[in-house]
Amino acid sequence: MKKKDVLLVIGMQVDMLPGGALEVPGGAELIPIINDLMGEFEEVIAANFCLPPGHLSFAGNHPWRKPGQVVSVNGVDVELEIMYCVQDSFGAAFPPGFAVDRISHIVEMAAEEDAIPHSAFFDTGNPRSTGLKEYLSSMPVKKLYLCGMPFDPIVVNTAIDAKKLGYEVEVLKSACRMRQPQRLNEMLNMLEANGIAVN
Repeated sequence: MKKKDVLLVIGMQVDMLPGGALEVPGGAELIPIINDLMGEFEEVIAANFCLPPGHLSFAGNHPWRKPGQVVSVNGVDVELEIMYCVQDSFGAAFPPGFAVDRISHIVEMAAEEDAIPHSAFFDTGNPRSTGLKEYLSSMPVKKLYLCGMPFDPIVVNTAIDAKKLGYEVEVLKSACRMRQPQRLNEMLNMLEANGIAVN
């Protein structure tokens, strides 16, 4: 079977866009960019945040805590957030105008209350595979291309995990957006240290 390039689209959801609970600056700009990209790939996978209402990273689930404070979940330090991308909510949906029909498969990140988002491959806290590793292993992958948000650190962590799993990886930087742009050099250094191409 002929190997194929795969596009992995991370976090293209309403809550990541302007007015969303966890707005990523410039997120709306990605809709036409990624729509065009998806047309170039035979296989497009979306990795979506899909947190249950009782998720342990939500500040509202910890009495007397607020977003930005850090708590320990199964031995992992977790910075608390407001509720975002809650399962079956509008905020977890793909945004209007996004070419959903071009997506071949969807994996869900942080779908259990104690599963902390780490990458499109794995959650931490309650270590869990999102199913992406298993899905990719069912096909001959030539190269994995990454785009989406937040670049810091979910896209970067995904690239590093993919590299560790033996995939050739390229991050499409112009098709990514960051929550904290001041961390750009830090993130790029992490990718470079792991031998990951950035375009």
